[in-house]
Amino acid sequence: MIRSQQWCIQQIPGGGYRLCRIFRPKKGAVIFGEVLETNSIKKCCRGNLFFSFIPEEYHLFTDKFPELKPELLDLQIKKRFTDTGLAMDPANLIHTTRKIPERAGYYNSIFLPAADLHRHLDQLARATGITRCRLVPEAAAISSLIKTITNEAVLVFFTGTHASQILMVKNGILLYNQSLALTGSGEVEQTLIPNAIDFARVNVRNEHNIDQFRILVLGPGRDSIQLDSLGLEQWQPDFSGTIQTTQPDDVYRYPQLFGAFFAVPDYSFLPEYFARIWTLQNISKNITFCAVAGALLMFGGWRYLQPGIALQETEYVSTLADLERQQQRITNKIPPQEDLGNIERLFTIKTHAARDFRLDQLAAMLAGALPSRVFITSLTMKRQAGGAEGTTMAAGMATPPNYPPGEAAPGALSLPETLQSQPFTISLHCSSDGTYTDVTTRFKKAAKALSSLFIVADYAWDYQEQENTGTMHCELSPKTNTADTGTEQ
Repeated sequence: MIRSQQWCIQQIPGGGYRLCRIFRPKKGAVIFGEVLETNSIKKCCRGNLFFSFIPEEYHLFTDKFPELKPELLDLQIKKRFTDTGLAMDPANLIHTTRKIPERAGYYNSIFLPAADLHRHLDQLARATGITRCRLVPEAAAISSLIKTITNEAVLVFFTGTHASQILMVKNGILLYNQSLALTGSGEVEQTLIPNAIDFARVNVRNEHNIDQFRILVLGPGRDSIQLDSLGLEQWQPDFSGTIQTTQPDDVYRYPQLFGAFFAVPDYSFLPEYFARIWTLQNISKNITFCAVAGALLMFGGWRYLQPGIALQETEYVSTLADLERQQQRITNKIPPQEDLGNIERLFTIKTHAARDFRLDQLAAMLAGALPSRVFITSLTMKRQAGGAEGTTMAAGMATPPNYPPGEAAPGALSLPETLQSQPFTISLHCSSDGTYTDVTTRFKKAAKALSSLFIVADYAWDYQEQENTGTMHCELSPKTNTADTGTEQ
């Protein structure tokens, strides 16, 4: 029986597991033992496990969401992914989510079928002596290994014995995946590699603004890919500063095995109740051991410890019942499916409202932008879509015609959502009196100041010499940060 305090475990395609003992982490590097293989992990590992598994399928999903409580955020992420139609059976999907640090408000999620996880949970449930476990997909383990040597973007060719794929990793986050076609002998078709890289490059540029990246080849079949012969530069990183092992090439052959140790908890699919059950089991076993030791010393000691054992068993059963009640309470708090659409619509309305002009700020901005003796003669606001007019304001921002003052117009909230989703534009008319030179100078200052605050279009001005008066007209649209919003547009 193999026993240790810490183990890395990798699922092998076709059956079995690959094991690697972690002797002791130390500053600057982690020491790993010899790589072993076994048919079952039952009763073979004790202590802390770092487990990478192979899902039958998985999907990556990245999108922007407002700040929400974790429970609501998970609901929104799952609903939005379900709406994409990528998954065949959305009801049986599970996912983990990580926040992307360099992109405010963006979250990255890995979705996979629950059945892929349950096979490994059955194995773990039959194992004994487990203290903690981190259960991560092999692609997430590979991305975590890359983070130990760089935070920059890396395109990984992972060549397995049964399947191969391309992964885009940046800052330890798995952003993109793409399957690779294999030949009859199970190797990657060399002639398709440049096209696969170009396809990946277009996708990561459009979805994640990544233009530059290194190319790294990992996996058991890494020697079958010769990028040099295709005119491509292959990155050869040195993992020795992070990982110490008697077989350094194993890190390149089995990156998911070593990477599982470095995976962050956010990538773990292990249900929380497993960790609680293992804690209770270890407590019960420790108490049982003490009871047996006491029985060898004296019969009275055993009688003294027996109530404690019974109490722990009662607490164990009580804790399991409490977990079931908590699960039921959480299930009852999840809003019905029909309400999720209303929640999404609420977030959409909030985002669109943040993009429009705020009248109090608009007045202050115009007052600061227009020079002295330049007067607003007309100001009209309207939606961009189809030219549907919103609120019309003269210099005094009057109430719409034929409506009692001091009351809101009844049509203020009746715009169709297709129009509400478009920002306002402003049609601005100004006048100024004085000599041609003075009027010209004022209008140039006004145009420069307005351009710093708005997107200015259809700018034009005229001067009536007989009346010593100039007129100016322009169309104003909000810039990204013109409207009062803490939300990125």
